[in-house]
Amino acid sequence: MDQILAKFTHTRADRPPKKLFSYPHLSPADTIIWDIFILKNPDFFDAVTYDVRVGQGITVEGNYEPKIVDMAKILSQRRIDVLAERKGEIWIVELKFDPGVSLLGQLLGYKTLLLQEITLTVPVKLFAIVNRIDQDLKNILITHGILFHTV
Repeated sequence: MDQILAKFTHTRADRPPKKLFSYPHLSPADTIIWDIFILKNPDFFDAVTYDVRVGQGITVEGNYEPKIVDMAKILSQRRIDVLAERKGEIWIVELKFDPGVSLLGQLLGYKTLLLQEITLTVPVKLFAIVNRIDQDLKNILITHGILFHTV
């Protein structure tokens, strides 16, 4: 499993997850949600890594320096908030303050892009950690098999 997290990250994998001063690419609101979750559930995940880039990003046409081409790709790739391991499974975690139905598209999109880049023989779970959730969004997530937790 370590190879899976290592392939998709430019940050280290935390084993087990712990509260950090800051997390790569997480907004202040998402940081609060994550901190509350890991403080209340310190053993939920076996390992986590943050800001995982998936997808091809954009390709810059023209005569640009390689570092500009690389920056354009990196900055336009989709980013999974948290990629985690739990009991032999990979979990794609989206942290969301005041979530809406777009949460569904993000999680489904991230899974699609992840599976285009690597063949996994372990289950992939989709998991939303939110500050609140209304009944409509609960129904939508349940219909699509997406797990969620409210902090």
